[in-house]
Amino acid sequence: MTIPAPRHRLASRGLPGCEASGEEGEGRQEHIRTLERDLVSLEKGGGRMRMSYRQRRLGLVVMIWLLVILSLGGARTPLPRAGGLQGQALAATPSPPPLVLSLEECIRRALEQNPEIREARAGVQVAQSTRDAVAANRYPQIDLLAAIGPSPRARGNHLFSPDEKDDIVITDIFARIDASIIQPLYTFGKLSNGIKAATHAVQVEKAQVRVKSAEIIRKVAEFYYGLVLARELQTLLSEAQTELDKARRRIQQLLEEGSETVTEMDLFKLDTFRGQLEKFLNEANKSAALALAALRMTIGMAPGTPFDIATKRLVPEKYPLQALSEYIETSRHLRPEFTQLREGLAARKALITVARRAYYPDVFIGVIAGLANADNRTDIDNPFIHDPFNESFATPILGLRWSLNFAATAAKVRGAEAEYRKLLEKKALAETGIPVQVEQAYREIVEAQQTITATEKAYKAARKWLVAAQANFDLGIGEARDLAEAFTEYLKMRAENFRAIYRFNLAVARLEQATGMSTQEYHR
Repeated sequence: MTIPAPRHRLASRGLPGCEASGEEGEGRQEHIRTLERDLVSLEKGGGRMRMSYRQRRLGLVVMIWLLVILSLGGARTPLPRAGGLQGQALAATPSPPPLVLSLEECIRRALEQNPEIREARAGVQVAQSTRDAVAANRYPQIDLLAAIGPSPRARGNHLFSPDEKDDIVITDIFARIDASIIQPLYTFGKLSNGIKAATHAVQVEKAQVRVKSAEIIRKVAEFYYGLVLARELQTLLSEAQTELDKARRRIQQLLEEGSETVTEMDLFKLDTFRGQLEKFLNEANKSAALALAALRMTIGMAPGTPFDIATKRLVPEKYPLQALSEYIETSRHLRPEFTQLREGLAARKALITVARRAYYPDVFIGVIAGLANADNRTDIDNPFIHDPFNESFATPILGLRWSLNFAATAAKVRGAEAEYRKLLEKKALAETGIPVQVEQAYREIVEAQQTITATEKAYKAARKWLVAAQANFDLGIGEARDLAEAFTEYLKMRAENFRAIYRFNLAVARLEQATGMSTQEYHR
């Protein structure tokens, strides 16, 4: 007897959202029919393979359930479409690796891309154009004037005219062109000293590029080392949080075990200390983000460009310190501010000469010419009669150009002399102030070196204290207060050691700026 295979209600009615359609539904129906035929064949086989009705029915139900579960799983995980695969491939495309730069590479990029340095270079171009404009006065100066206007009628000849001079009758227009070519011969030093002052002004602007470059180099070092310091503090505080969490779990375990060596107050103390650590960690995160943003801006990196620094650990720069007097002497030769003062004084001195020579005339030679025409006026060919509406001439000349406003000239001379004296006072200030800057940076290096040594000893000792306090706490013979105190001192001394290294590296950058050595490699 053939037993009809029961159709389970899930198979006959389907689950919401799990219905099969099309080829998938037909495939599952074919699997079910094949299973039914196999079971019927198994029943007809007889002998040792023959099963009881209850066993066959149970086996059939189990097989149908397995098939339904498999078919439902297939319905819930349809194959993605081609477009979906492309989207997944695009999403899985790795982003380009960040641009990793060392301190040296950051400095070189800043010297090329920083807007402040570009502005200083543009100042050099402005000074050069001013110098070229002054120097161009050595060459012939050509002036041309062209005009048209109403022309009064004038008929007749040099003896008689029917038109009266006071009775103006406009019947046409006139056209006139005047030209002159003037070549300076001698200016009593005004031209040569003007060129000299403009040339020195170019050197002042070039020195300003070095001043701005030294400032940017120091800023790059400050932001670069500041970022390394912030990340070192992040790592230190994160490790401290991990150790503190272990201690807290230990206290919690001892409390659950009913130990009398700890109390809930110990737990509160550790929670309070952990809150302080989290506060410091948030500050370190903020400092790292700001340092990276400031460094990105200083080196001219686009905001969306992936960027990071190569230095991972904060260590003191190798900088053999020389005698202070050597650095002060070096600053007198290399500081661009001294170059600016020397060139500026030379320029101001030349401008005083220019102002004083304004009392004297300018001697020149040249050619002047004119051409005018009006159709309503008779052209009388008589050299003694001058008609500005109807003439033509050209002649070489030798002349003087002289400004006789002596009061204004005297005021300009006093102003030029005052500017010179003002710059002399700046020079005196620089001669005393720059050595102080050098000594300040020098003393900061010495102090930072000593602080590095002292804090290194301190944090190593605090580390031993922390290990001992943690061991006693784990053994149940130490108090949470001792552990928290050891943690505090270790973190404080380790952080102070990092800050001392940061101050040392920054003091080295300041000494390089104060002596003028920071730009030597980049402005040779």
